[in-house]
Amino acid sequence: MQEDDDTGMKDKLAIDFLVSLGTVIARSGQDMFYPSLARELASFFNTDRYLVIRYAMHAKPEFLSNHAMEEAAVSQYLDQYYRIDPLLRRVREGRVNPVLTFDELRRGSADTFFYDAMFRTANIRDELIFMLPIVNGVFVAICIDLSSRTFSEQDIFRAKLIFDTINMVHQQHVRLSFVNYGATDLKNSEISMLVQDRRGREIFRNDSWNSAISPDIRHEIDALLGTGKSGEAGIGTEFILKWSELSETNPVAPEGKVLTVEQKSPGYTALEAADLVDQLQVKYQLTSRERQIVSMMVQGEPNSRIADALEISAGTVRNHKHRLYYKLDITTERELFILLLELAQT
Repeated sequence: MQEDDDTGMKDKLAIDFLVSLGTVIARSGQDMFYPSLARELASFFNTDRYLVIRYAMHAKPEFLSNHAMEEAAVSQYLDQYYRIDPLLRRVREGRVNPVLTFDELRRGSADTFFYDAMFRTANIRDELIFMLPIVNGVFVAICIDLSSRTFSEQDIFRAKLIFDTINMVHQQHVRLSFVNYGATDLKNSEISMLVQDRRGREIFRNDSWNSAISPDIRHEIDALLGTGKSGEAGIGTEFILKWSELSETNPVAPEGKVLTVEQKSPGYTALEAADLVDQLQVKYQLTSRERQIVSMMVQGEPNSRIADALEISAGTVRNHKHRLYYKLDITTERELFILLLELAQT
């Protein structure tokens, strides 16, 4: 009987989601498209927490919608943590899966530094991610968040079932954004973007292109476009140009070109927590006991587990932490993670 009730509830969720897609589709080509899509996906998976982040090969990630993280956590992510974000790594290495979860990535990682850091700063226990392609290696990630449990195998199966539908709706939004001169996420993107038809006439360019692409840079771009139908090249010391040819059936610019210019940002940092703790020990002259405690803190172990592992009392662990924080000139575990990230970048 319980199984029948669960099935009925899930069927109702599926029907409600399909109905809600009508509202999402109506917002295609508008700046509220992604928040609307993410909100309906979150509701479908019985949560109200979601993020929408744009990832690119070279530029820093951009938040398009945030209904999960506090502003302080967003600032820390953009200042530091994005460099160890496994989604950024996958985008930059060309290994993007359409649907994946935070917990799946964590279990498949030899080092859990990023996941432990994000759990503390953003209170994210698990995240279900839809990776939606735009152009030239740029993706929009719809991230549905849970704070106290992981997504089930059935949740993941349902996400994979609906991905193609979600992506088709997303692609319609991208196409309409190229012909909508109002405010859209592409119009306001930090990634400079230009669409040309087959004769080289401009169909679309965003505000970033207007402000970042000087006449000298444009002259350099025009010269590069003559070297092939698609490609990637550096422009000066700050920018990367990517261009690709659109298909003959593209409804916006058949056989045209789409150009993106990204401002370079510091890339993905491959971290090994043990190496960073070693560096911390040397820099701050930590004792072997303090190093052990830091290592276990990075792994997310509470005082009781640390005490058991080191065969000391929980009170002794607290005393060690007090002296450790004084030595490092910090007051919280969050600041400890920031110290380790700063070491990684130097």
